[in-house]
Amino acid sequence: MLDAAIREWFPIIVAAVLIGLAWLYQWYRSRPVRDLPEGTPYKVYTTEYDIEIRAEDIAGRLSEISRDHPKYWQDEVDPEWVANVENSKLKAKDLLEAGLITDMLDDLSDFAISLLVDHSGSMRGEPMIGIAATVGALTEVLSDKRAKVELLGYTTAGWKGGFARGKWLASGKPKYPGRLCAVMHIIYKAADDQKLNEAAFYAMQNLGTLYENIDGEAIEWAERRLLERPEKHRLLVVISDGAPVDDSTLTQNGPSILWRHIKKVIGRIETEKSVVLCGIGINYRVDEFYANSVSVEDVSKLPEIAFTFLKKMIFDQRR
Repeated sequence: MLDAAIREWFPIIVAAVLIGLAWLYQWYRSRPVRDLPEGTPYKVYTTEYDIEIRAEDIAGRLSEISRDHPKYWQDEVDPEWVANVENSKLKAKDLLEAGLITDMLDDLSDFAISLLVDHSGSMRGEPMIGIAATVGALTEVLSDKRAKVELLGYTTAGWKGGFARGKWLASGKPKYPGRLCAVMHIIYKAADDQKLNEAAFYAMQNLGTLYENIDGEAIEWAERRLLERPEKHRLLVVISDGAPVDDSTLTQNGPSILWRHIKKVIGRIETEKSVVLCGIGINYRVDEFYANSVSVEDVSKLPEIAFTFLKKMIFDQRR
């Protein structure tokens, strides 16, 4: 009697065990990766696919950057994108005519100023319209006052790690690979350029430049560029709407790798003081990162707040 019952239930028991083992296997594969110990050096899996590029050159190099860029890059037949750019241009013109920083020092020839803009996907739409107008106007005003101004952007070369993650997959997915994406650093205006190129201004608001954000390395990049400048005062202004994020990196290295790195980079720069570093947060408090910072809850208030903040930073350096 017992043997018959066992024979009857045996297939069901085996099926249940197999289902349970399959679930445990999937859970094991997808479980969150824990952070490495505090103080573990930051590392990068590969820099082979990283790119530093002039904004006006992006359209001609889309397939080289990532598989995503040809899909997401907009051209001038896209009415929404063109309307956004024209809106930004009008806002920038209004800011210049309003003269928000007319009482700033007239001669800033001893300043090199870098405006570094976060290009994460969350910036799309109204935030980037306001940011583009603000930095465009700032760049023109500061350049007219003889400061050497750089306008830079940072993003990733596509979604989900791009070509860098593809290389990692092909290599057998080694554990804790470090930064697992390709970064793209964009030059909209170099310090010695006479003015902001209109094609570069268009590119700033293109959906094909908005992916994820590796802030620590971008800040180091902008810092290196400033340190090459001969000017007495060097000011680096980071405009961001959140903490560094790249899903490909975080899922394979733990949730704190990028946060720890930006904190370390900012701490070093603020200690060394060769470059004065500050942050402007868009709907995000950046005071957890930067000793010098201001946050903007309503992007329409960004121009006034950013101009006032930057003016204070410049006056503080001249004291």
